[in-house]
Amino acid sequence: MRIALTLLILLTLFPGSVADAQEVIPRPDPDVTPATRIVAGCTVCVIVTGEPDLSGTHILDEKGDILFSLADTEGENRQEWRVSLKGKTTEEARAAITESLKKYLRAPEVTVVIVKLPRVRVDIVGPVDRPGPMELKPGARLSDALARCGYRPTTDLTNVRILRPSRHPGGKPETLIVDVEAYGRGEHDDDPPLQSGDRIVLIARQGQQAPKEPTYVRIIGEVEREVQHPLTPGLRVKDLFERAGGLKPTADREKIRLVRGADGKVLELDADKVEADDPVYNLPLAPNDLIIVGVRDQSRVFAVLGEVAQPSTFSYRTDEKVTLLTAIERAGGPTRQADLRKGLLRRNFLRNPAQASDIPFDLEQVKKGKQPDYVLEPGDAVLLPPRVRRPGLLQQFLPLVLRFFTFGF
Repeated sequence: MRIALTLLILLTLFPGSVADAQEVIPRPDPDVTPATRIVAGCTVCVIVTGEPDLSGTHILDEKGDILFSLADTEGENRQEWRVSLKGKTTEEARAAITESLKKYLRAPEVTVVIVKLPRVRVDIVGPVDRPGPMELKPGARLSDALARCGYRPTTDLTNVRILRPSRHPGGKPETLIVDVEAYGRGEHDDDPPLQSGDRIVLIARQGQQAPKEPTYVRIIGEVEREVQHPLTPGLRVKDLFERAGGLKPTADREKIRLVRGADGKVLELDADKVEADDPVYNLPLAPNDLIIVGVRDQSRVFAVLGEVAQPSTFSYRTDEKVTLLTAIERAGGPTRQADLRKGLLRRNFLRNPAQASDIPFDLEQVKKGKQPDYVLEPGDAVLLPPRVRRPGLLQQFLPLVLRFFTFGF
């Protein structure tokens, strides 16, 4: 009896407390990075703290919209609105949803997680070691499927066919014919992106000597997709970056390793200089070269976390000076929910959280020059916490109410 009455009091005074306890943030798709854009087919989980009616998991269609609705306790005066998430990162989606909710909620707290990215599902048949269904990462191309299937030396790579179902009911399927041998020689750049439902048909070469296998170069590690690419004339490091969809935010951009296939010699490259087309770094590739993109050392980054527009980690460069103000500006500035008076500079937090030391700061006082604008060091994290809501009158008296029920029955 006591437990039931206590639970009734809790539900009456704190209707969102039980929902909050049940809110579990799911794990994101392992291929998701802070830079990943939401696309059609993504499974996205939206959690609005204390608002179970606004929380849920959605599979986005081509429009990429999420429909929200709110009503009063009687189920009347319903308000409905849509928020477009297509093309946004999770942080941009969180900001868009938060802004749309401010019309109805005082200080909405929103979490957005990409639970599952859409995969490209194709079928491959013919003289290959691994025929049948195949699941590839978003943006996969024909060369990715061929690298995975293990085609045999007798395969006729001059006549690779992609059978693509029609998008219109009753329509004829589309057939794409690709000369992969010519692509490997650099005679054309036809490496079609694949679509779910594609059927790749390979055939054996008849009555001819098997051609010389094309030479490949590879890029692995912290890239959007690992690629094994035919070595075409004039192919350079920057070209392979682009074919891999670019480097992930977690990549160590200052120490890209190029392992030469001829002698195993290792060269260190700077990604920024490669992308700037510096000829000393954007080197031409040779047969069997391997580019390894490692994970950025956490001691050579800093982070801006909490109530900022774009919380993230940033590369720490020895040739630039980053202060509190410039770091927060780089993260898009504080949000409206940020408690500017209770900022923390957490020294060495990314290297060893257990041994981090905290330096409190008031952002407004820093801007006025009344507090130091500290210079960041490698491994530092800047934190702007949310404003803490003061408990209401009923919340303050809750312990007394619970004590009454404990001893009064």
